[in-house]
Amino acid sequence: MRSYSQKVHQKVHRTTLAVALIATVAAVTGACAPGPGADEVSEWIIVSGASGQLGGLVVDELLVRGVDPARLILVSRTPEDLGAYAELGASTRFGDFNEPESLAGAYEGGTRMLLI
Repeated sequence: MRSYSQKVHQKVHRTTLAVALIATVAAVTGACAPGPGADEVSEWIIVSGASGQLGGLVVDELLVRGVDPARLILVSRTPEDLGAYAELGASTRFGDFNEPESLAGAYEGGTRMLLI
């Protein structure tokens, strides 16, 4: 059985994660509004770390907020874990900071980026 302090710690952790998620998605979706002279089709959102806990939550929230999956470039060390998003039309790519040569191709074409 978990102690009271463990329960409080878990609740604080979840609350912190929720606040971070809300702030992150608000920043990304606000930043993704096309600027003057840009059209919506030319805007591509990169989520680096997309297969992680926070990255996955961000991608899900972007989709809930109506971002077209075809505008998403999802980068991960394990892009095979992003198959459900690929089926929706998102571009899933391999990128790993331990393999710097993978990053240029992973981020190619993006106009906005969330780096986790």
